[in-house]
Amino acid sequence: IMSLDDLRERIGCDQYPRFSNFNQRVLTPTLDEINEYTDIDVEYKLVKVNNSRKYNQIQFYISNKLERKYTEYLFEKIKREQ
Repeated sequence: IMSLDDLRERIGCDQYPRFSNFNQRVLTPTLDEINEYTDIDVEYKLVKVNNSRKYNQIQFYISNKLERKYTEYLFEKIKREQ
């Protein structure tokens, strides 16, 4: 989990102060490319802290596509054997 301000600072993208613009022009296209061209899947969840009205943190979920496919395969195999 990291603050949205920290994320913007780390990637050097302070030009989109509104999250909707940042999400549309930076975050979504970047994650789409990562998910399409690499062997990992990245998803995220926005988090509100201290009863804030706006989201101020982001949590990333990263998974390996190969491990997920293997796990799905094992579940299907177990299902067929029953």
